Amino acid sequence: MVRAFPRNLDALEGVFSFVEQALASVDTRQVDVRDIQLVVEELFTNCLRYNADGQRDVEIELRIAKQRLQVIVTDHGVKPFDITQVPVLDPARPLSERRGGGMGLQLVRSLCDDLRYEHTQGTSRIIAEKQLRSDDV
Repeated sequence: MVRAFPRNLDALEGVFSFVEQALASVDTRQVDVRDIQLVVEELFTNCLRYNADGQRDVEIELRIAKQRLQVIVTDHGVKPFDITQVPVLDPARPLSERRGGGMGLQLVRSLCDDLRYEHTQGTSRIIAEKQLRSDDV
């Protein structure tokens, strides 16, 4: 299931509804919809923040296959920035030694089993995957 959303924070309500609709057929014992909403929210708002001049809508796709859920966020007209290369935050370091930002990405990493990045001809694609829990939980 794929849908495009306007580049503004007012679209978040529609984003959340889209995630709920896309996951309606998934047993809640297999995945926490709120976790996926957090992942999608963070990736979507990062597109708005770091490509503020983008002209095209942000596309969000959710796929389920072979016990895996894929969240694919596509942004157009953006320079390459591989989020998988951003260093993992060390929560043990004092605040004075940490760089600003990165907590949202840390959250995405903690909620997903795999995170990939692709960039081709001005289009960035972030693929976050989550293993669905077994039906016999």
